[in-house]
Amino acid sequence: MTLRVYDLSGRLVRTLIAGAARAAGRNEVIWNGRNDSERAVASGVYFYRLETSRDQAHGRMTLVK
Repeated sequence: MTLRVYDLSGRLVRTLIAGAARAAGRNEVIWNGRNDSERAVASGVYFYRLETSRDQAHGRMTLVK
């Protein structure tokens, strides 16, 4: 499973999960509003993409500081 966050330009901001196995069912991941370099990102709209071996999902989220 991989979970990545992208900005409005489609640039990768943060990889939250990379190749990890998770139990089936509901799971929770908290993003602290920082990029992969641990620098704080601006408030605004971001997109996430969740990929598993069988499926993909994506959505929009708003980061408010």
